[in-house]
Formats: sequence, C-alpha cells, structure tokens
Amino acid sequence: MAVAATACSGDTVPRTTERVMSVDGNGNGDTTAMATAEPAPEPPGEPTPAVVPTAVPAIAAEPKPTPTPHPIALADTELPRAPIGFDSLFDTAPSGRQPVSIAIENINVSDAAIIPVGVNPDDLSFEVPPADQVGWYEFGPTPGEAGSAVLAAHIAFNGVDGVFRYLENVEIGAVVVIGFDDETNQRYRIDEVTEYVKEALPESLWARDGKEQLALITCGGAFNYQRNSYESNTVAIAVPI
Repeated sequence: MAVAATACSGDTVPRTTERVMSVDGNGNGDTTAMATAEPAPEPPGEPTPAVVPTAVPAIAAEPKPTPTPHPIALADTELPRAPIGFDSLFDTAPSGRQPVSIAIENINVSDAAIIPVGVNPDDLSFEVPPADQVGWYEFGPTPGEAGSAVLAAHIAFNGVDGVFRYLENVEIGAVVVIGFDDETNQRYRIDEVTEYVKEALPESLWARDGKEQLALITCGGAFNYQRNSYESNTVAIAVPI
C-alpha cells in the first residue's frame, strides 16, 4: 500500500497516516479504514546538570610594612659640644666685621643667613640655630682671621631640611663664599670632607690661631632611632683662595 507523510505546522514530529485493508468475515477486502499511528515519544534525555559556580577563594591582602620614618621627619640632633676649655671664651666679645651669609657650590646653599651663637654653660653644647640658618660660634675665630672659624648647621630640624642637609656630598674644590656685614666677601675652597664619631671630633677644629680655615659642621653617619640622633658629624674644611 502507498504511504503518505504530512507535517502539521507547529509539530515537531510528523504524524504518519496508513491506509489499512479491512477484511470482513466473508473474506471480502473492499472495505478500508484509516489508522493514524502516533509517533513514539522521544525517550527523556538526561537532565542538564545545574551549573554551580565555583567559589573563588579570597586572596588576603598582604599587610603593608610600616615605613621607617626618615631622619628628616624626626626632630634633629644636638650639634657637637665644645672642647674642654672653650668656656673660657664666654667673656670674649667678637670685634671687627662679622659673617652674615654663606653660599656653597653644588649643594644648593645660596646666601643662607649666618647668626652668632654661643655655648650652653651647663653642658657646653652649642646653641641651636634654626633650620634655615647657620650658626657661627662667636667665641672662636671670625672667618678671615687666623685659626679655625666654626660654622655649624643642622642636616634637618623639626622635619625641615637644614642648610647643611647635603654637606656630605659637597665636592672637593667647591667654592664657599662668606658674606660680611660690611658688604665684603671672602672666598674659600673645600679642601676635605670627613666623618667623625661625635665624641671624636678633633680639637683642631676649634684652633684659635694658626692656619686660617673654615670648619663647616653638621650631623651625619647612621641615625640612632632610640636616641633620635645621628651617630657622627660631617666636617668639611675650607681654606681661603
């Protein structure tokens, strides 16, 4: 028998129609009937497993190290103490012209103010100049006179860079210009730069006679955080030119 196939709009599986010969009890085959065969249902597929997102473990942020404060951010140190016998000059008043400014090549010191300072009688520590000034120890020689004229400044004070912040980096041969209150200048040349332990500063730095020189002093070396102080002093010696 012929087989015809049709598909209905919207059906996903076509239905199949067969023509079937019906045979009566007498064996006659002139009677036909239509039988519609329903398609076998699709076997149920395996259920799609639910996708469960994998939890990404949180990465703990590494703790930031506590920064060690730079010495510049801390209160500065005491300046060097005067040698024994320096207090004998307390009553000596300076005479003649006095230094009022200083400039130093290659460490960006330009016309920084110089002020006269003394010594504290109780412990012979030098009086502390402000960060933006240089202290000239007025009970010693004046620049331009015989002996060693001492000029000291902080590397830093109360978190502010001092005038001698970069004294340790000054080059040999750099020119130092001292200005005086009579509007004259005296030129010097850096001859040596040395680091001394604070307790080992040579007394020649305070020589009251002999060869003329400038002794430029600041703090230097390692910083002792327990004492809030530098361990050493940087000393630059300048000679007249």
